Amino acid sequence: MKSYIEKIVLTIMSKSFIKNLKRTGAVLLTISIIFVGYKCAYKIFSDKVGYRHYIPFLKNRTNYDIFFMGSSHMHNGIFPMQLWNDYGITSYNLGTGDA
Repeated sequence: MKSYIEKIVLTIMSKSFIKNLKRTGAVLLTISIIFVGYKCAYKIFSDKVGYRHYIPFLKNRTNYDIFFMGSSHMHNGIFPMQLWNDYGITSYNLGTGDA
């Protein structure tokens, strides 16, 4: 009569067990690839300049003399603190870097 360990080894070494192990590995790999692909696609196609960009402006109750809206040219070309330091003008830059 075979010992308990020999039965386990024979079960592990059987073709059906190896086939099921490969199938399980393939399913887990497929799920992992789908999950990583989804995360990458979400990061690429998510709304980067939507409502979340304007939350600090909308929550702030400061009265501004000027606020700037536009593309990355506006976002990178206007510096509200420089306007404040040089001219005393209060301003807020709503330019988006991704437009």
